Amino acid sequence: MTSTPPGTQVTIQGLMSKPLLNGKRATVLGPQHSKDAADGYSRGRVPVLLEDGETLLLKPEALMVAEAGTSAVSYDALCESAVVSFRGHNLPQAVATLKRAIAMEPDTFTAYFQLGQCYEVYEGEPGASELAAINFLQAAKLTAPESSSPDYHGWTNAFVRAANLLATLPSAPKPPWWTPVGIKQRVGLVLASPQGFLPDSDLVVPAWQLTGHAFEMENELEEAAKAYEKAAGYEMEAAKCEALMGRAAELRWRTSLPAEKKPPKKNDDDGWTLV
Repeated sequence: MTSTPPGTQVTIQGLMSKPLLNGKRATVLGPQHSKDAADGYSRGRVPVLLEDGETLLLKPEALMVAEAGTSAVSYDALCESAVVSFRGHNLPQAVATLKRAIAMEPDTFTAYFQLGQCYEVYEGEPGASELAAINFLQAAKLTAPESSSPDYHGWTNAFVRAANLLATLPSAPKPPWWTPVGIKQRVGLVLASPQGFLPDSDLVVPAWQLTGHAFEMENELEEAAKAYEKAAGYEMEAAKCEALMGRAAELRWRTSLPAEKKPPKKNDDDGWTLV
């Protein structure tokens, strides 16, 4: 096998040093995937991604196109296929397909965002919430206002989802902007874009929730309560609206307590003082 486009599905064959790999399916990667992949091409090797996530550099003759005539799959086609799997509740297939897409184009927004959506609802995957946050963060990074390809709607959707997940994961690694000021600055861009865009309607409630979380991190409980009440004002589901109003009421109650009766303060895993 000579020149094979990235995204091609291949079967490994004829390996003497690692015979257990023979017969396994893999996806051909492009030289932009990584420095190792580019180096492999320069040495006459083909970088491939196995279905378990392992990457290898193999000689062209060790690879056989899996299905002649339908082997080369585009990035967009993979993302569309993942949507079909997701809607059919086949999350393992959707995740595997999106990982193939990311291997082909590691600097493109769509597959990272879709992978975050998969992990958001992937109850059987250990650490799924953190994996969702990681992929949403990467999607947000690729479309952020300071990036080379800014996209307001893509960035706001990815940022709000990532940040709300991080707010529930105290021990997860946080990005540099994860401070009260950093969160509020970004939420401000979501709710009042300098370009005049309106935020997607389903982002308004979580954006105000994030604002409340940021004020809680600063121990500004009255301001946090106002933010949660603002979120409740936009929430359409009665149970969620009640939960937000309950959180606001709890914070207002705590601000009314005499100092000696207030609950003891404690530090979370990020070093912020919470009440």
